Amino acid sequence: MIDFRYHLVSLVAVFMALAVGIVLGAGPLGQEISSTLEAQVRDLREERNDLRAQLDQAQAREELKNDVVAILTPTVTQNQLTGHRVAVVTLPGADRNIVGQLQDQIATAGGQVVQTARLDDAWADPESAATRHEAAAELAPTLTDPEPREGAEPTAETVLAAALTGEEVVAGSGAWRTATDRLVELGFLDVNWADSEDDLTADPPDSFVIVTGGLTTQQVEEDEAGNPQLQQSLDLIAAFGALGTPTLVAGYGTEYGGMRFGSFMFAEYMEILIVSGIASTMFLGGWMGPGPGWLDPIWMLFKMWMLAMFFIWIRATLPRFP
Repeated sequence: MIDFRYHLVSLVAVFMALAVGIVLGAGPLGQEISSTLEAQVRDLREERNDLRAQLDQAQAREELKNDVVAILTPTVTQNQLTGHRVAVVTLPGADRNIVGQLQDQIATAGGQVVQTARLDDAWADPESAATRHEAAAELAPTLTDPEPREGAEPTAETVLAAALTGEEVVAGSGAWRTATDRLVELGFLDVNWADSEDDLTADPPDSFVIVTGGLTTQQVEEDEAGNPQLQQSLDLIAAFGALGTPTLVAGYGTEYGGMRFGSFMFAEYMEILIVSGIASTMFLGGWMGPGPGWLDPIWMLFKMWMLAMFFIWIRATLPRFP
């Protein structure tokens, strides 16, 4: 037999709970929560406006710096590369849009871009590692390749550096040109000479500009085998350095060093903290939690810390490539 008094008492309890919630929400408690949230939203809005003003100032300073660099570059670099035959080498993952700008700057400095060399994606493909090793063993005896960054045997990077710089065992034998053509034939390299140069009789360049991708050791440490593209870039740059060839390395993480690069990281983590604070307030109850009132700031900081750790965890887990 169904006891209707039990259901009646349950319904009365539900409606009483709703009534109490409505009274408390419309009463002083609701006003206090509303005023607190409004104050926090107002503070966040003011903080956002301050950050926007700081960003505008930083952008204005960056534009002013670019204008100053554009004005001073012709004067400072004029005739600094007079008589130099320069090659621009583009590595996989590099921004190829800046190659034209580099050529203009080199011309402004009095240099002559006689060669542009681009490493294809196959150069960093793990499946072509055996082919690169065979090519290095084939071409190394005719070239004066430098000591590799790791190990003792010649590598594809040392052979490439020796071929581009014209370092050959027998001077005038043309071994560097043969090695370059072989690398082009294997699909690792794409070489273009300037119109003023005869690709069959031209001498090798005497200076090099290497345009790289992101050079961060963190990418090597994220994977036990390391990022082959990053390691190959480092090996190639080390090979050029060992040959004593004037070399300039350009790319993300090289132009921005020290505190200029630190400002990027500072902005990223400030964004994480701000988003964590907003998410904690809007979705996790903000400062509210069990315990006495003096625990409210601790609850707020704890929720922000948990969200920030979640962001950092995701950043450290998912692979990122240049």
